[in-house]
Amino acid sequence: MSWYRLELEDAVLAQTQLAGIAERAREAFEAAGRPDGWGVYCRHVSGALHCRAEVYFSPAAGDLGRELGAVPFAEPGEHPSLLVGDGDSGL
Repeated sequence: MSWYRLELEDAVLAQTQLAGIAERAREAFEAAGRPDGWGVYCRHVSGALHCRAEVYFSPAAGDLGRELGAVPFAEPGEHPSLLVGDGDSGL
């Protein structure tokens, strides 16, 4: 099982989209019975022109990630912030 990543182009403009992802993630996490290892994380990345947001879905949250258009990705190297879920997702 792999992690999934969804890139949001502009971190400032993506706040509404990020709030929607968080709401869907909370619903999915609760519906799944709050399983261990289920987590959605977020990190803001500074670029040359602007910042962007990256959302990471643990392997246990991969179904939601795929549904939202995330693509398979190696485990995040830096520790992103927990957005929703179990804080012990292997990071």
